[in-house]
Amino acid sequence: MIKFEQTTEDLIAFNSYYLKTHSTFFQKYWRWLVATVFSIYVFKTSGQIVDSLLNWGNWVIVGFVGLITFLLTRLADSTKRKALIAFIKNNPQNIGNRQIDYDEEKVTVITDSSSTDYKYSAFIKVEENDKYFFLFTGKQTALILAKKITDKDALTKLIEKLRTNSK
Repeated sequence: MIKFEQTTEDLIAFNSYYLKTHSTFFQKYWRWLVATVFSIYVFKTSGQIVDSLLNWGNWVIVGFVGLITFLLTRLADSTKRKALIAFIKNNPQNIGNRQIDYDEEKVTVITDSSSTDYKYSAFIKVEENDKYFFLFTGKQTALILAKKITDKDALTKLIEKLRTNSK
């Protein structure tokens, strides 16, 4: 049996991890690609390449576009975080006390308001970063287990069992 508390920070950490590791190249870097193409256009259309590189006005324009791109990226990240926090406020059952029991057939997740059984085959994959294990039950859904859980032996056994029994 593993007991822990699911916190807002845990959900934010999963969201950040998922967006960093499961986004396509274009989804991650589209703003920078647009800024690069714009910069090439500015230097190319303002005369010969060597002269345009020495023109400080071109660098001001490119720097301004880079700054705007950076600020838009930060704004997008902030908006995603605020949306997640609003989701958690509207769905408080996603945080709180959790208990995980497992045996040879299934994993049972018990919250204050529900109990859910998962066969081992329901877990698609197990991923981890330096602070968490993410036990995926769908493409975008996962059980989030912090590595700081006090019962390390039970956590290690569960992860090994899932890795050997999942698809």
